[in-house]
Amino acid sequence: MRTSKQICAYRDGYVKFVKPLGTNVSSFSAPKNTRAESDTEEVVKLAYDRMTHRQQDLDFAYSRDKTLDLKIRCPYHPDVSARLQAIIGTTLYDVYEVDPDINNMRMFVYMQENRNL
Repeated sequence: MRTSKQICAYRDGYVKFVKPLGTNVSSFSAPKNTRAESDTEEVVKLAYDRMTHRQQDLDFAYSRDKTLDLKIRCPYHPDVSARLQAIIGTTLYDVYEVDPDINNMRMFVYMQENRNL
């Protein structure tokens, strides 16, 4: 008997994974904080679902001195990493963990809210 792969429906919206522009530095070469979407370069835009926070997720965030403001599930993309930021609506999030599933079909992204753009 053939087993079919279950396809996830991502119904909560779209998330843009972005990186700060390299030209956005201060006079002493320190990177400036992202204040507007124009200060970033889009890496990829993906559909997502919001996920519930489990106690072990909260413990993991606490162990890294972070807060878990948002956990999402989206299709796997190899360019998404913890070095990026995410924009959902007008809110900028810092990505601090990307957890792909075993088949690289989807990934779970853990984020901490940074600011409103």
